[in-house]
Amino acid sequence: KVVEDCTAALEISQNDPKALYRRCQAYEALDKVEQAYSDAKAVHNVDPKNKAIEPFLLRLHAKVQAKINEMSTTANKVTKMFELVFNVEEELDKREKAADNMIVLAKDRVGAELLFKEGVVQKIVRLMKVETNPKIRLSLVRVFGDLGKTDMERAKMIVREAGVPFFLNALNTSDEEAVNAVVYVIQCLLDSISQVDLIDRWQEKLKNTKNNRMNVAERKQKRADELKREEILKANSKELDSIMHVICFNTTSRTLTAIAREALINLIMKNCKYEQLNWANMMPATDSYQRPVEVASEINMPEFKYESAMDITDSTKTIVGITFGFLYERMYDDRRREALIAEVGKFTQEKLMDPGMESKVRIVVAITTLLTNAPELGNSQL
Repeated sequence: KVVEDCTAALEISQNDPKALYRRCQAYEALDKVEQAYSDAKAVHNVDPKNKAIEPFLLRLHAKVQAKINEMSTTANKVTKMFELVFNVEEELDKREKAADNMIVLAKDRVGAELLFKEGVVQKIVRLMKVETNPKIRLSLVRVFGDLGKTDMERAKMIVREAGVPFFLNALNTSDEEAVNAVVYVIQCLLDSISQVDLIDRWQEKLKNTKNNRMNVAERKQKRADELKREEILKANSKELDSIMHVICFNTTSRTLTAIAREALINLIMKNCKYEQLNWANMMPATDSYQRPVEVASEINMPEFKYESAMDITDSTKTIVGITFGFLYERMYDDRRREALIAEVGKFTQEKLMDPGMESKVRIVVAITTLLTNAPELGNSQL
């Protein structure tokens, strides 16, 4: 907030030493030493007799030099890792170890900056097209999660460069560890692009505040953060909407493993809340509701197993039913509930029009799933 205010003041009055000084302090507090040092030098140039800025110049110069040295050392590590990981002819154990080390480097601020600068996103996307080793594949996907979760712009670029299908391909396995890791990465990218921390930190603060009360300044800041996030959601709607559409569409993919399908449905449940991404109220704009209903109608019986059948487990329909319960609860008025009921009703009507026995059985299975876990929604289809 201080950085924004000072930047706005400098747009009106360029080289204002007070605004530069305050922004310098704010940048240093945010550990943005290059920007802080730049402002400190600007203050010194505008007001050479200013004694207060001298300690900042000395301290920040030392920090900038230390960072340059650190980046030089880290750059050598990045170069060595790239030589090992992205050379498929290298020894497998060396490549696996280097891929694991790349995860560690991606967690480090300087390391993440260098990896990104050296084009690691594009290199990973290219390698994943030919890489067959599951351990290396999993490590590379995890690198994306650590690169994106602390930086919104990096997260957006990862989604643009890799594409959402990249993550679906990594998700489509029967290895539970790999599925959980990919889901975590997808959620990290969603949280970063939507800046959900702007909301989460206030919810956490209210939990730890007696009587859930805030003072006037806190209420104002909370509202400012809410408005800021609304702007971010609008600005990043292209990336966020594309992820939602691809996830919802692929819940009915016939090539998806059962646990990957359940993972996609769990992502829908996680992000349906208003304070998360409000998918519950965004999904009616497409056929996104009918697809989970189709999963709920899947008949897990040998006599109904055709080539077009979806791979599901005994838990899949329960997860879908619980998800519909969550979605229905997020419809905060009658108009929204009626819209959800109508979307589910489209599936019911389509199956009723089909004279085949399988369609009738599917309706029964789907409604039974809803009645068990989302009774109001299930009753609306009777």
